[in-house]
Amino acid sequence: MVAYQQAVSSELLHRSDRNAWCYELHEAHPNALRTTYVEVEVPDANPHTDPFVSRPLDQMTFTVHGTWDIPWLAFRRFVDVITNG
Repeated sequence: MVAYQQAVSSELLHRSDRNAWCYELHEAHPNALRTTYVEVEVPDANPHTDPFVSRPLDQMTFTVHGTWDIPWLAFRRFVDVITNG
């Protein structure tokens, strides 16, 4: 087995066109030929007022962009951030 370290980055974006917040986890590889990432979109139940209130879990979406073997610990941390956010 070959050990390697894979760099990842994450960000939280507001998607005003969808009235949602979007968590993204990106593969951060300097020689990448494409953008590979996963995203979780959390719709806002009150898009025109504060504070943010998420819609129920069955209205959230998980989307994979590209092909990527995500390190389990990085993905687990990503899920924890969303769950605790």
